[in-house]
Amino acid sequence: MAISVLVRADGGAAIGGGHIVRAKIICGALRSEGFDPHLLTKEDSWTRSALQSTAWTVHVLRPGENESLVVEKAIRRLAARVVVLDVRDTSAEYVRYLKETGARVVTIDDPGAGAGLADAAFRGGVAPRREKNMYLGPDYTILSPDISAFREQSRPPAAAARAVCFLGTFDAKHYGRWLPEAAAAFPRITFEWFSGGGSPECPLPNLRIMDLSHPAFFQSLVSADFAVVSGGVCLFESLAIGRPALVLAQAPHESDQAVLFSSMGAAVPVHPPTAARLIEEIRGLADEPSRLADLHHRALAAVDGRGLERFLALIRTLAR
Repeated sequence: MAISVLVRADGGAAIGGGHIVRAKIICGALRSEGFDPHLLTKEDSWTRSALQSTAWTVHVLRPGENESLVVEKAIRRLAARVVVLDVRDTSAEYVRYLKETGARVVTIDDPGAGAGLADAAFRGGVAPRREKNMYLGPDYTILSPDISAFREQSRPPAAAARAVCFLGTFDAKHYGRWLPEAAAAFPRITFEWFSGGGSPECPLPNLRIMDLSHPAFFQSLVSADFAVVSGGVCLFESLAIGRPALVLAQAPHESDQAVLFSSMGAAVPVHPPTAARLIEEIRGLADEPSRLADLHHRALAAVDGRGLERFLALIRTLAR
């Protein structure tokens, strides 16, 4: 009988889509490994759409329900040996309560006090180091298994001729409004903007607005000379594929991640986040193409894209 693993993650306009994207990756990988994954998520219309036609069971946390009690009951009902919490700011009390079921608890990118009590805590967006139950640094970033194939295709850019832009599932700060201005400033650069919808019509021939669900996103990314991205999952994807990244952070933790990779010479934060500063940073890459190759090599060194392998190895150990 397959061992059950309960994954807890949410998505939506308030927190973005990255947690649900990662939960789908985790559940898919667990199923391929022979586990029986279950995803527990809060009711949300976007999340409901994103989780259509999954090969695992999705459980919905309804408004007003006691989360701790619902999760605890799900653990016992499923006889889950491992609980994966892809939620931020867990409390020590919450994690201690879940561990009383006998399940092992793993947290992902959680700066809360609960991570210290978990059996293992993965945090990819912080400086690399190893502390007790903590797996810290970009080596522990969980990305799509498809990354490895595109990483092998990656080559150093020779010139800033093509850019891929993705500013998060919801572009909470509406930074996308600056992309037409940037495209107008650089008519010889082709910009492909992957957007979640609501993007303005743009008559500029060098700005292509792509649907977020476009299946060729990774292929476009590996073929691009640089990327304009927010500081969440798409930043890690860009670096793992070796793309020089200009970062427009959408949240405080994304700003921290942009600073981290800037300190490694692997990314360029757009700070302060303005249209003028974005254009200035693009001009810097266009005028000095050697920077693109340097960023490419440092990006590949910063994020190896194998965090999912490390995560699965840990789950196999904890589930014994």
